[in-house]
Amino acid sequence: MGKKTEQFETYQAQNPTKTFKDYFAKKLNKKDFTGKTHKSLGPNLEVGDFEESGKKRFKSIVKAGLKPEDIYVDYGCGTLRVGLHAINYLNAGNYWGMDIADTLLETGSSLIGETLMAEKKPNLRVISPDSVVEVAALKPKLLFSTRVLKAVHEGDLHEYIENIVRIIGDSGRAIIHSKWSNDASFQFEDWKWAHGMNDMRAMCAKMGCTVTVLRETTRPVDGGILSQGMFSIEPAAAAK
Repeated sequence: MGKKTEQFETYQAQNPTKTFKDYFAKKLNKKDFTGKTHKSLGPNLEVGDFEESGKKRFKSIVKAGLKPEDIYVDYGCGTLRVGLHAINYLNAGNYWGMDIADTLLETGSSLIGETLMAEKKPNLRVISPDSVVEVAALKPKLLFSTRVLKAVHEGDLHEYIENIVRIIGDSGRAIIHSKWSNDASFQFEDWKWAHGMNDMRAMCAKMGCTVTVLRETTRPVDGGILSQGMFSIEPAAAAK
């Protein structure tokens, strides 16, 4: 068990009603993303410029069928590295970026600038029961969640899946880009989890949805075999 995990367990012992998501959001809200480099958050990325780094990922979203007139949900939007390109592409008001911490959304809005915010009117929301209901009412065409699942604690997995299913409703589609396990779930790094695909399929089935693996590669890591790629979640009726 790593130091980060020990810190969370101490926090949870002191706050038994709180989850890992609450703990992580609290840590994020204390961070200043304008300083140190980061793989995917803030202006100082380890690889590439903020304005260019999300282009390749966004191209895969367009290939999935996204049109400018669609309502689109970026679930776990971070500081809008990919969201920038979606906001530019979509009609005004059609982008919904959701994440667990205010500081991520505030940093993202400052990075894309006041002009684009005013022109395209993106909707940025902290993930909550109210914001899930709000965006679900709009019947979004597509939800995309990239690099998020692996950071979802096992205790928060059901909420993550349930929120996505509620947002896509009976007519939308979700595409998850991340890592998972085809066997039992396991933790492969501090604060990174490979959730079992069979467990996620079962959760989705109980909610009336099906899971389809779209792309997958595998490699051995400490703890098991790690799968990486994309899978979709969609209403069972729509998938037939």
